Amino acid sequence: MQFGTYLGTRTCRSHAHSGTLRTIRRIYDGFQRAAETCLRKTIVLMAEASQAEFARAARGAQVTAGEAAEVEPVVLGVSSVARTAVRRVHQESPLAARAYFSSKVSKWLLAGGRAAATAQTYRGSLDRYIAWDGGSGDARLDVGFRESAIFFAPGDGVRALAHVVRDLGGGQREARVLLWDDLPLDRRSAEMIALPVIERVDRVIGAGSTATVGVWQLAMNERIAVQVPAAQARRPEVLALLATL
Repeated sequence: MQFGTYLGTRTCRSHAHSGTLRTIRRIYDGFQRAAETCLRKTIVLMAEASQAEFARAARGAQVTAGEAAEVEPVVLGVSSVARTAVRRVHQESPLAARAYFSSKVSKWLLAGGRAAATAQTYRGSLDRYIAWDGGSGDARLDVGFRESAIFFAPGDGVRALAHVVRDLGGGQREARVLLWDDLPLDRRSAEMIALPVIERVDRVIGAGSTATVGVWQLAMNERIAVQVPAAQARRPEVLALLATL
């Protein structure tokens, strides 16, 4: 075989091989894009609403499950302190809870302006919680934390959380949902918010153990006691709302 003929044959084979690799690469890239699209759609379909997301949506806020709401850092910080202070109301005492809150928010109070105003608002909400609680003492806290979602339809679930659960005796309990924002609360939205919480408490503690759910809108000085039948009657509305998130 002439050297030129050999070289030409090798060159043709090289071009053919290169073309085959490009074709395989295009096919692989196509499969990869399709898989990524399928995964994104699956994640959207299986999105679960957090307790906070569901509570906001039930009161008319625009919510997309799984998308973090834009919250100022000072609000995130002070609200976290306030929630921990509520736990200390039951774990220790109202006095200890107030002392903890004051020590943790002092930097925001000293900063003045919006930071100080935010800290004062949450201080008022904590004081209101303590007054409404009336020194009830020991309670189970954050029932449902890190538990799987309560599903009302395939892909439509709520990571329901009862912030406080008090034993009323006789196997009955009062669950509480604490709201710290300024969104409006009415009986309809309170009953919708209560339904996943009832199912959570019944699942964790025992079927039929929830007597009532107190939905406490602390910042707005509003609290609504929800009875189990009233919450259960809102199931169609809960399903419809979850389908939109």
